[in-house]
Amino acid sequence: MDIKLIKDPVDNIYDFGIENGDLTLDDSFDTALTLSLFTDARADGGEVGPPQLRRGWWGDETLPDPTDKFGSKNWLLSQARVTNDTLNRGINSSKQALEWLVKNNYSERVNVSGQIIGNDRINLTITLINNNNIVASRNYTLWQNT
Repeated sequence: MDIKLIKDPVDNIYDFGIENGDLTLDDSFDTALTLSLFTDARADGGEVGPPQLRRGWWGDETLPDPTDKFGSKNWLLSQARVTNDTLNRGINSSKQALEWLVKNNYSERVNVSGQIIGNDRINLTITLINNNNIVASRNYTLWQNT
């Protein structure tokens, strides 16, 4: 059970769902997928030079396993041209961001596929599979008009 995130269709930002004065709960994987894909994972020195520009989630410092990192590096692609290479990097970054779902036994397997729409948008399809049954399948637009 997670707190439900609601996306504002105009501003494209997420906020907590509130219903009758309480946080709205969600028993799907939507919040976990959204946070995993759109929280900025920390870049390493080979990806971004100055340490203060490497972003990252502060909570990584509190995890018992120092190799565990949360979020994706899709933010590194936000200024890239939309090419097959950028698409593949987005797919790989998203797969890495979602590995924790398998590692922690929430899903048996995570599939990530993507496609270029027009020449200015990358869409991803995330499918969580458990014992050969689809648990969840969601579509996300990484960015548009980069």
